[in-house]
Amino acid sequence: MRTIAIIGGGYSGTMAAVNLARFSQQSLKVVLINAKRPFGRGTAYGTARREHLLNVAARNMSAFPDYPNHFYDWLRCRSEFNGVADNELREMFIPRMVYGDYIRSLAEAHLRPVHSRFNVQFEMIEDEATDLLWEDSDSVHVILSQPDPVRANAVLLATGNQPPADLPTEAPVKYDQRYCSDPWASSFAERLPPHGSEIVILGTGLTMVDVIMTLDAVGWQGKVTAISRNGMLPKSHFLPSTRCRIVGTRKFGSVGRGALSAIDPNEPEWCDRRRSA
Repeated sequence: MRTIAIIGGGYSGTMAAVNLARFSQQSLKVVLINAKRPFGRGTAYGTARREHLLNVAARNMSAFPDYPNHFYDWLRCRSEFNGVADNELREMFIPRMVYGDYIRSLAEAHLRPVHSRFNVQFEMIEDEATDLLWEDSDSVHVILSQPDPVRANAVLLATGNQPPADLPTEAPVKYDQRYCSDPWASSFAERLPPHGSEIVILGTGLTMVDVIMTLDAVGWQGKVTAISRNGMLPKSHFLPSTRCRIVGTRKFGSVGRGALSAIDPNEPEWCDRRRSA
């Protein structure tokens, strides 16, 4: 039996294992090696905060291209969406922690099935891969932190995005407890400065949006300044198909062009927005 080792247990590594289970026509062993981030969730879907949302609508988030409604149908199995109309649910931006539940459920169904119709044996190892030693073109040892290596015929690297780079200099702030180099590797929301203080965010991308959403969710009040080399904010994948009216803005901090807007789809003063995706 051939063995494929997958290094990384986030979305890419997990779905690679799932699709090997779906499509393999011969007996196969899949060994998934994962460390630091939650299996099936990784950095992207490992958040436990509901304000961290997908940036793509539910209708376009199926994990299976051959079943485009799969994620939507899966959401219909969850009680918290029972009262949501079909057209509204398709357009919702679901919490990323819920999407992590979705990926984990796919992993459990395909990699640890209650039936035996799949040809794949699955093994999960919680450890860090440190090196690859090739014996020949069809045999490799995956060296782990623990003594026993994994022997495989092929290796798939699914290590995802690397953590943010640290400051390039030995600046004192690098060692300051108020400095957070990676918001996903620390509980920064538990050590915020007092209300009325200022927080500086390096970068104006999607992680900046997540940080501001968390600051808002925990009720922190103060000034936020986001610094970027280009000063550009993330753009939406598409404009909402519903007709909406801007009802107000609330100044939260200095985030580029910066303010958060609220929309009210029930008011008569509409602005038509056409879908572009």
